[in-house]
Amino acid sequence: MIEFWSYVSWIVGGIAIVVAVISGLHKIYKDIGPPWPTQPIIDIEKTSNARPMAIPFIIKNPSSLFPIEITAIGCIIYRLEPITEGRVHIAVGAKPVSRKIPALERCPMLTSVFVGARDDITAVELDLVLTYITLRFPFRLPKTAIHRVNWLSGSWTLGEILQ
Repeated sequence: MIEFWSYVSWIVGGIAIVVAVISGLHKIYKDIGPPWPTQPIIDIEKTSNARPMAIPFIIKNPSSLFPIEITAIGCIIYRLEPITEGRVHIAVGAKPVSRKIPALERCPMLTSVFVGARDDITAVELDLVLTYITLRFPFRLPKTAIHRVNWLSGSWTLGEILQ
């Protein structure tokens, strides 16, 4: 009978340890950030009187252990008013960048989209495309993050994450 209770206490103790480890990892994930490589998160800087062709944004690295290296930033313009009616796809070339963002850090950026000196632009809808690398071992694999961004009435807003 003593052996039975010994086994039960080992099983209950093992389950308690597993539950404690899982809840600790969950707390770390929620409070600090995931301990694995992640996709960068884009947040638009709140500025007054933002220009329609310059996008101030912040790239956040939510991983608690792994850095992210941004290798290129580009844009695809879908709508530009009043210049075009309906949807137009204008690919603005990716600009090479070499910016390393350490774990849990933020990096302010500014990208410019040049379509000519126009003061009559009232609305812009575009995709901000980031090419990034999270792990270098065993080899570098660039990945892409695409975020929809809108400009209206003098301010940029972040739309949905497309990829």
